[in-house]
Amino acid sequence: MNIRFHSILILSLIFISLNISMSHADQFVELNVETGDCLIKICRKWLQYPEDWPKIAELNNIKNPNLIHPNDKVIVPIDMLKGIPLNGVITFVQGDVKISKDTDQTSIPVHLNDSIREGSRITTGNDGSVRVSFQDGYAFVIRSNTNLRIIQANTKRESRLFFQLWMGIGRVLSRIKKATGADARFQVETPSAVAAVRGTEFRASVDTSEDTRCEVLQGSLSLKANEAEVQVKEGEGSLVRKGEAPSAPSELLPPPEVTIPSPLITHLPVELEFENIEGAFRYRIMIAADPDFHGILRETMVEPRERFRLDDMADGAYFLRAGSIDRAGIEGIDSVPVEFRIRVHPRPPVLSWAQGDRVFKSGMVHFSWAGVPQAKKYRIQVRKGELLQVFDKVITETTQPAFEFQPAAPSVYQVRIRSIAEDDYEGLWSNVSSFRVVPPPPEPAIEPMDKKGNRLRITSPAVADHFRYEFQISKDPRFQEIIVSKTTEVPEIILEKPEDPGTYYVRASLHLPGFQSDFSPSAGFEVKEESALLSAVLFAAFVVAIILPASLLF
Repeated sequence: MNIRFHSILILSLIFISLNISMSHADQFVELNVETGDCLIKICRKWLQYPEDWPKIAELNNIKNPNLIHPNDKVIVPIDMLKGIPLNGVITFVQGDVKISKDTDQTSIPVHLNDSIREGSRITTGNDGSVRVSFQDGYAFVIRSNTNLRIIQANTKRESRLFFQLWMGIGRVLSRIKKATGADARFQVETPSAVAAVRGTEFRASVDTSEDTRCEVLQGSLSLKANEAEVQVKEGEGSLVRKGEAPSAPSELLPPPEVTIPSPLITHLPVELEFENIEGAFRYRIMIAADPDFHGILRETMVEPRERFRLDDMADGAYFLRAGSIDRAGIEGIDSVPVEFRIRVHPRPPVLSWAQGDRVFKSGMVHFSWAGVPQAKKYRIQVRKGELLQVFDKVITETTQPAFEFQPAAPSVYQVRIRSIAEDDYEGLWSNVSSFRVVPPPPEPAIEPMDKKGNRLRITSPAVADHFRYEFQISKDPRFQEIIVSKTTEVPEIILEKPEDPGTYYVRASLHLPGFQSDFSPSAGFEVKEESALLSAVLFAAFVVAIILPASLLF
């Protein structure tokens, strides 16, 4: 049997009556009948589904399939012919993606450059995404949480491809080379609808209620369900609820404007706002590492006027885009991807300040901090007051990083540190920390002692209010055995007079956090022994004070 290809445009009207959508550019093949042929035999040899021979009989107005004659012509649509199977190739894969055959329920992980054949079932997990590519740039991207089977993927003849997919749940994005009447057909079947596509870019999704949504980004598609059909044009979408007819196509919503404060983000988190789009019920925000968004790293739904929080992401280059979703769940046109970079590492160091350790006496000032991951160097700056920079140095020690600084004069200083990566990228500055350098505390003095009765008042001249005062008393001038040691906020102490008579010595020092002044020269004072006569007089006075009030009562 010889086969001759040519276009028969007038037969398209007949084919529409068979519930097969065909355009005026559809192509057919003309088969020459040879001796011994019958229609069923011809269909068994040439059709993808031989049981469709009645459609061929009706198309050719053949009343008796067994009664055809040599050299008769039988017209067959190319799409009904057996095709040469096409193998797809995995050109992108991310996360949990598995494949199985209809005859084998065992699922195995998918890898880059794997071959995908007719009958393959692909499932993706929460973080899964995969791109299946065919010849001439035909491809479809399967998003997360999708269950999809490739029923057919074949070529009917040179430059004529046919794809048939079944999707139980999930989302698929298809990019098909624009049709010219002789290139590609794409059909997606779901539990609630059938989408027939020619030369287009479109999205199809099925939710847990088995409702189907289709959005056409380029070209057009025919959407069938419940014996009804609608034509969805470019920039339109339609919803099919299970058991119902397709909704009238509606215009896809425009995307919200995407604005990122800076193309380089150096600290996280960052909150992004999106403009309000009339009719939008939600926005889908997606972040990917590639401008085609094959591998989506983060996907979030936000309400209108809700802020999108960007946090917990590694350093690197990213792309962000957003799309509006109406109340029917139909997704609008995606925004133009916005490229940005995150570089928050190495993070700024934290100075190892001890509690209250921000006052230093004149001399060398020592600072240290814990090493920062990914930091190969550190830059330290010290300034005096608010303006004058007095120190700027790069420290290359990373195991126990530290530095010393010699202040020129007592004053208030500010210090900040930043980490430097191996590629010499300098991270954010740390928070500015202030410290005060003061001159060494002056050596205090002991003023003349004030004795009142059994109490002693020991004082030292007052100095700056940030000092503390320590007083010590001993019975020997070298203070080898200290009887009293007391620290106060004020320059004096009041004590009970020692009971033991003799010579005592007192000295004082000034304290600042972390250091103290030298002790003052000691000052001596005497505690005299009380005489027996004085003791008797005091005892008699005590007795009189007790007995006299009692005698007055009698």
